[in-house]
Amino acid sequence: MENETAAMAVIGQVADEVSGIKLGNSLLYRTGPGIIARIKTEFVLPVIADLKITDVSHVAAQVAQLFAKGGADAVTVSGICGPVVIADVCKAVNPSCEVWLFTEFTDQFGLLDEENSESATLAGLSAGAVGFQSPGNRPGRVEAMRQLVGPDCVIMSCGMGTQGGEVGTAVSSGANFEIIGRSIYAASDPQDAARRFCEAINRGLN
Repeated sequence: MENETAAMAVIGQVADEVSGIKLGNSLLYRTGPGIIARIKTEFVLPVIADLKITDVSHVAAQVAQLFAKGGADAVTVSGICGPVVIADVCKAVNPSCEVWLFTEFTDQFGLLDEENSESATLAGLSAGAVGFQSPGNRPGRVEAMRQLVGPDCVIMSCGMGTQGGEVGTAVSSGANFEIIGRSIYAASDPQDAARRFCEAINRGLN
């Protein structure tokens, strides 16, 4: 999304169809945390600040706290930061905001392989993260994540739609939520697209 005005317009069209809003860092760099309060006031939806925070403890905690105070229900931290950073972020934002972990990319070009992803996930579990990202467009990764984190943690699957993941397959493999971005906000009718994807997700749950 290019700016706050465009984002709010799309959210207004899809608010009745979705379970929550994930804001990517490319938008948050432009808007800061102020957009979160607007969304929660106008649409009463939970908001994930997908910052993928990757830094040393004191900086990571400050950034997470900034967005938690702005109203975020969850912030994402890169698992490669390790358990000390993750734990410090959890301390900084709990109990008002959850910490969810970015564990691996939706493409094949990053240096986070499956072994690194598993190490990051285990670090997150030990440090207090309660949500985990797993790419829904990479076969077998959601199932592996669910087996690793157990039944109680939240799994959100990115990579759905435009990036190749078939909507509905991630939840049928163990994810709690599917994150669908461009396939909705770049559609000619975002509301209709969101409705169709929700139907596909519901089929995947049954």
